[in-house]
Amino acid sequence: MISVISMQLALEEVASFVQLAEDKQMSQRYDFSQLKEQKREEVEQMLQTFVKSSDVIKEAYRIVFRPLLNSYSRDAVQAGAGR
Repeated sequence: MISVISMQLALEEVASFVQLAEDKQMSQRYDFSQLKEQKREEVEQMLQTFVKSSDVIKEAYRIVFRPLLNSYSRDAVQAGAGR
């Protein structure tokens, strides 16, 4: 039962991050990249606590959550053509 609740919380946090990352109004802020990075780090820290308690969440993190988070906010700054 605890892993079900943990997975639900993990899904909600990742969804919240994706919503922030896709927010057109927020993307106009000068510090948007830093906001995304900060939120990504918070979500990853939370996910790491759940990974320790559930093999299902561990696999979901490895296969789904981490790639998804990284696709919206990477550790390295990349130059974009549109900026």
